[in-house]
Order: sequence, then C-alpha cells, then structure tokens
Amino acid sequence: HPKEWGLHNDMVPLEDIGAHPVVAPDFCNPDPASIKFPDEPIASEGLSRFLTFALENHPADRYMLIVYGHGTAVAGNTFLADSNPASFLRLDDFAKVLKRHFGGANKQKLDILACDNCVMNGIETAYQVREQVDYMLGSQGLMLAVGWPFQKIIAEVVKAVKGNSPVKPQLIARIVLKVCAGGLIDFSFMDRSSEQAVCDLTRFGHPDNIVTAIRRLAIKLQEGLKFDDEGVLCHPQISDAVRLARLQAQSYWNEMFVDLYDFCELLLIECNKAIGQPVRMFFDIQEELLNL
Repeated sequence: HPKEWGLHNDMVPLEDIGAHPVVAPDFCNPDPASIKFPDEPIASEGLSRFLTFALENHPADRYMLIVYGHGTAVAGNTFLADSNPASFLRLDDFAKVLKRHFGGANKQKLDILACDNCVMNGIETAYQVREQVDYMLGSQGLMLAVGWPFQKIIAEVVKAVKGNSPVKPQLIARIVLKVCAGGLIDFSFMDRSSEQAVCDLTRFGHPDNIVTAIRRLAIKLQEGLKFDDEGVLCHPQISDAVRLARLQAQSYWNEMFVDLYDFCELLLIECNKAIGQPVRMFFDIQEELLNL
C-alpha cells in the first residue's frame, strides 16, 4: 500500500509526525550569561563559508547554486536546517547571504538558483533574490524526499554543452527542469505530483513587471471589497467573484499558497459573468420594448 512506503512518510510535514529536528536558540533567555554560543557555524554562516570557498577555489564564467533539503523558506523554519548547532534560514537571511557573494556593482550575479526543496519557487522568493539571481528553478509545492536525479541531470547538461559554446543559463535551467519532470512520471501513479518551473528574474527590471501589476490589482481589489459606514459590503458581487476564484484556483501547501495566474484568470471569468448577466437582461428588455 502506498501509505506504508517510506517515501510517502518522508513527505509528511515534520510537525505532523512529532519529529521536528530544529530547536531555535533561546536568545530571550532571562539569564544571558548562561547562554552557550555554538562552536560550529549556524546555517547562514555555513552557507556563506561554502560560497566563499567555491568562488575562491573554483572561479567560473557561470554559476549555479543548488540547495537541497527541507524548504518552506517563506512560511517555515526548516530551510537548510541544522541540528548541531540548532539553526535554520528564513527567506530574508537567505537573501542576505546571497547578497554577500552575488550581484551589486562589483559582483557577478548567480546565473541559476536551483531549489531542490519544497515550496521555494514562489514570487516571494523570486522578489527577495531578484538582484542576485537571473534564473530560479524549483517547486511551488511538495518535492519528493529522494530529490532530483542528479546523475541524469549532469549527463544531459554535458551532452548539451559539448560542442555548443557558449551555452545560455536559461537553456541549462530548462534541461534540468525537463530531466526532473521526466523523473517524476513514475511517482505520478501513486498521486505524488510535484510542480516545478523556471522563473526569469531579470524581468523584474522591466517597468511594467509582475510586482507593479500585483500592486495595481491589490489596490483595485481593496476598493472593490470596501465596506460602507454601516459595515456592509459596497460591492457584494465583487466579493463573491473573489471568493469563487480563490476556491477554484490551484493551491499549494495546505491552501497556504495560490497560483496567481490561475487566480487572476478565474477572477476575470467571474467578473465577465457578473458584467454579462445584467447587460444581457437590458438587451432582452430592450428587444421586448421594440416588439411592442
């Protein structure tokens, strides 16, 4: 039975099985003198030291960073967790580490950030690292505990690079994505899907980028969902349209995240329905009046 398979159990959120490996350091201890600082580097320092070593000892024209382990950098405390000492990275901490090594006036940008983690490839992560990374690859939902098939990935990348120079980073990202998608086909038979995509973060530099569009949409939604002085919705049809779109839209991680494109498309459909119904009614009444 699939539920008895170890892989399935590995995908259960740690808090649900009572085996959370991370205990955050107690920085609010009323007795500061009793706090023993860790001898080993915490997660952020460990990652920074690794990047320093790689950049100094293996200089290259292009760089791809692959992070592997538990994810949920936006909403959890398991990203690159370490139990000795107890530490983990939040999204803001992760962005600060990348900023030390990539982007800026005198630093090369990271060509590809590949996240072999759960719930890492969302707009929150993309926006946070936009100035350090050109392309981001990862999943919007769950990742299989076995991770990516790296042997196949390396073989396909080597095949693409051989005899083709220079190879653009977006091509490498697409190759990795294609190999990962192929490796997930077998697991689809046990309903273990994984959503993965490549995001072009260079588009954040465009004047009319997705962040600007989201801000405009948020302002309009706030106007449409406002209440009057008596606490009654001014436009209940808009509220109904938003609710229906949110319920039907593709969601991830126990409904915590939603596919923004899908939500907007469904909301547009609901808005068109709301506009079309009264318009059709007016045309029907007009036709009957003309027939009198």
